[in-house]
Amino acid sequence: MPLPSFIIMGAMKCATSSIQKQLSLQDGIYMSEPKEPNFFSDDSVYAKGINWYCQLFDDAQADDILGEASTHYTKWPDKPNSVIRMKQLLPDVKLIYV
Repeated sequence: MPLPSFIIMGAMKCATSSIQKQLSLQDGIYMSEPKEPNFFSDDSVYAKGINWYCQLFDDAQADDILGEASTHYTKWPDKPNSVIRMKQLLPDVKLIYV
């Protein structure tokens, strides 16, 4: 099951898109499409399930480093479940906080 090893998050308009774009241009790094899946933060997206989330990385090569970027993950207290959900599914994920 392909899952990201890093997540870019931070405030809106703080360069998350620029970082995501630059990383996506590097060989060996695969960034999800869409850029901001908001899987862990938005209840309606989370309800789609883990298989939906994993399919965002289906086009990655077997040895690619996988990542995604979602600014909603920092919208606490409006999105209180983001960190809990992330820790449950990705306990060793690396966070790039901008």
